[in-house]
Amino acid sequence: MVGGQLSNILITNKSPYSTHQLPSFYFVDPNCNKCAPNSNQCVLCAINYYLFNGVCKQVNPLCRTYNRDNGNCLSCYQGYILDVSTQPISCSISKINNCKTYDRNNGNCLSCYSGYYLSEGNCKQYTTIQDPYCTRIGPKGCE
Repeated sequence: MVGGQLSNILITNKSPYSTHQLPSFYFVDPNCNKCAPNSNQCVLCAINYYLFNGVCKQVNPLCRTYNRDNGNCLSCYQGYILDVSTQPISCSISKINNCKTYDRNNGNCLSCYSGYYLSEGNCKQYTTIQDPYCTRIGPKGCE
């Protein structure tokens, strides 16, 4: 450790930040956790950020889980749905009840939560075991 630096990381009282050494000062990128050796190129972003063309971009805050490589949301917090019409895939407010994945371009739901099936872009609840989409009745209804 030399002058507060440890392998391209500047330790501050908040958290480790990647540093880019320039003549006589450091550029601190608060969203980058690690730079490539002997480079100012970010290679690892902080949590809730993903790397896009060498820059750390914030992931949609409604994403519960996401892909660190491209920022695509993989799942959303309750009450929100995956919106595959955005790039990267993000989460938005559901306009269709019980919809899990939504395409804003055509206004259709693409997949539904358990206990519901997709019918003409909408989610419908399984009603009986005789329902053609129902294979068995479980604790949350038809599955």
